[in-house]
Amino acid sequence: MKTLLDLGVTADDRQRLLRGLHEGKYNLLLGAGASYGSTGGDGEELKDGATFSQQMATKFNLRLNPDEAKKLPLTYEEAESADSGALKKWLRGRFIGCAPTWQHLLFRVRWERIWTFNIDDVLDNAFTADQTANVYKDLASFNWKQNVSPVESTPDAIQVIHLHGRAIDLGGKWDGLVFSTAQYLSAARGFQQWHASFQTHYLEDPFIVCGASLAEEVDIAEAIRTKNRSRANGFPSFIVSYGLDDGQKERMLRYNLVPIVSPLEDFFKVLLNELREYQRTTDAIYSKLRPHVFERFLGQFRRLGINDSSTTAIEGTDFYGGDEPTWDDILSDRDARFNTTQRAARVLDDSNRFAVLIHGDDVSGKSVALLRVAKTAMQKGYIPFWFRHQEGFNAESVSEYLSADEHAVLLIDDAASYVEAVGKVLQNAKQRGHNARIFLTLRTPRLRGFRIDVDDEFRAEFKISRLTNTDLAHFVQKRRKASRLGKHVSKSDSKIIKELADSCNSELLESLSYIEFSEPIRERVRKIVLDAVNTESKRVLLARIVCVHRFGFSLPLRIAFMASGLQMSEFDQIVNDRLKATGALVRDANGLRLRHRILSEYAWTESFSMDERYAAMSDVTACLAPLINPDVIRAKGIEHLILREVLDQSHVSKSIGSRALEFYEEHEPDLGWSSRYWDQRALLEAKIEAHFPKAYSYSQKAISIEHHPFAFTSLGTICMHHASRIFEKNRMEALKFFYEGETALTTAWNVSLEMGRPYEHPFVTFFAAALSMLRKLRPDDLEFESILQYHKIWLERAKDSTVYKGSFQQRRIRDIEAVQIKETLRMKRAQNAGAADQKK
Repeated sequence: MKTLLDLGVTADDRQRLLRGLHEGKYNLLLGAGASYGSTGGDGEELKDGATFSQQMATKFNLRLNPDEAKKLPLTYEEAESADSGALKKWLRGRFIGCAPTWQHLLFRVRWERIWTFNIDDVLDNAFTADQTANVYKDLASFNWKQNVSPVESTPDAIQVIHLHGRAIDLGGKWDGLVFSTAQYLSAARGFQQWHASFQTHYLEDPFIVCGASLAEEVDIAEAIRTKNRSRANGFPSFIVSYGLDDGQKERMLRYNLVPIVSPLEDFFKVLLNELREYQRTTDAIYSKLRPHVFERFLGQFRRLGINDSSTTAIEGTDFYGGDEPTWDDILSDRDARFNTTQRAARVLDDSNRFAVLIHGDDVSGKSVALLRVAKTAMQKGYIPFWFRHQEGFNAESVSEYLSADEHAVLLIDDAASYVEAVGKVLQNAKQRGHNARIFLTLRTPRLRGFRIDVDDEFRAEFKISRLTNTDLAHFVQKRRKASRLGKHVSKSDSKIIKELADSCNSELLESLSYIEFSEPIRERVRKIVLDAVNTESKRVLLARIVCVHRFGFSLPLRIAFMASGLQMSEFDQIVNDRLKATGALVRDANGLRLRHRILSEYAWTESFSMDERYAAMSDVTACLAPLINPDVIRAKGIEHLILREVLDQSHVSKSIGSRALEFYEEHEPDLGWSSRYWDQRALLEAKIEAHFPKAYSYSQKAISIEHHPFAFTSLGTICMHHASRIFEKNRMEALKFFYEGETALTTAWNVSLEMGRPYEHPFVTFFAAALSMLRKLRPDDLEFESILQYHKIWLERAKDSTVYKGSFQQRRIRDIEAVQIKETLRMKRAQNAGAADQKK
């Protein structure tokens, strides 16, 4: 039997292809050729697009010359104009009830998704033809007009997205095909959700394209001609066709697609044969898991090995120059080993179920420490997995994977968005009796969330602060070995160490700048950023990248391209074919970013005007909004995580000041369906006293959209803040809003319990507001006793809650109890004094 090598695939590409298929990384894109030879519902054999176009021209007696009759967009447009109703009936007859031939083979491969330009039901019927051999239990079919659904929302089903519509939907809710030129252009301009999602994924994810010419699909032409860049992330993309001439092969290579000339049925038989052999000899963990778990886990985590596949995506970075570290930097021992890192790694010897947190200030070495722990774990026989920040952290699939892999160690850098899920994984591990070794990093100000969401029994904390003299010695020795001591090379180690301790206060960030550049870090950052924005095109692009990277995210390529407004040639000039990092810009597996987050944080505030920041935020929001819907939010998809930070009212206010309200108003058409949008807009309006009616109404709007605890907490916050603000002017009105706020917070708490996700925010809001109000009231006022009684109720509620079961939270409970006692004593003293006065 033929092999992939016989089909022209190189040995290296073969290995990458099989690994990617095994891990569920590949998308499949199908054109008319993938249905060729199947029988339509009317008994006619399905042919290529040109033949189908000619059949349509004949059926509807269209006045087209022979060349025009082969052009499907034109023929479809003329037929629809001639008799739209009859055309729909004919299309339904042809493309519903199709009899597949070889297409059942497609469902023996675990794809990320299947995308198709075809409107027939060949895939649906092929799925049921030999269902016991399929790797998925079900098929989830989507019309291009439907909302994007994250793969996590259909874990046991393969998603099939019909980019040009489905015949079965004609005349129904999702009526609408993409065949004519006008429809192509409308879909492209509309940036519909599934079209936007496809173009985002096509640029960066590996694809196998089958039976599609990629020549006439105007609605996705921009993505195709911007070129697929999956090879930079370790997996090449391919196009398979029965016939490709030399010119077509050259064009496909220009699109970064490896051409394979083969009948599709033959190709998939070869592929399946080799994939089965690959899976037979590879990771035994795979066979222990339910079909979707392995792939979903590897969608979240990248396995770190003795080679660094990420270097194909990140070139030209300079670890000693202060760039964010790569796995290759640690494999090559470029880092100095600090005491805190070594202490954190020792937990591997002490426990099989833990969450070890390494925290510190900006550029304190947290990421380097985490990667060093990964290498230490690998040397001890464990298997390290690095969180990708491409999808949300799914506690259920991670827990199931860990139940089968007793050697896994998970590493999550900048884990603020995922500590709740980490806590769930550890609880699941305890209940199931399996291992869960997790290391994560946070900036120290985010420490509170970790202490709340992860139980005491699992937690270990290590803070990276100032370097010890031993750490400084390792730092200097490592840089001397690499000849990276700058002008200090002639000095003794002891002298350099003393200078770093005295001049840099033993802080890593300042020490890096002092050694390498002999200038304060702020000056160094300023020079790098100024150089990065030295042309208008770079300035526009970098503003959008920085807008996102200041929160720690890379900007996905498709979003970067769309938001920048650059022409394709300009964009490619900045991000060239080899995706090599130049200047401040870096391409990593998730998209584009600057060399270090601190550069983006500095650039955002110091290098761009308020108007430039507004434009960047607005463009990023407009490009991300079509990709987000309730399913994406529930799955914590990367698009949602990015936009959640960009739209946070505190960040918006800080970035664009007086234009913040204008920003929310502008994006109401994009995000008016979102409860969180109205929630954040309400909180912003609430900061302005005269805008309370707006804030109140917007908060109610958020609740009407989604009965969510966050929305009720915001309403409580807004009411109680308003109560405190107007107390001196209108005491009765103030107390009315205070009690309404308490009711909203109680609802927030009850809803969170119903959802099985109790959280602290209603308590924090209530206790702060109650104390503020108690300070405004006289202790002998009747309202004082009423609010103090509410305070007691909330205190008892907190004591009974799992939210306050950890040692950190128990200290908080004691502080609240002290307030209760103190205020009760004040009230009793006032009451006794009042009674004494009455006796007199």
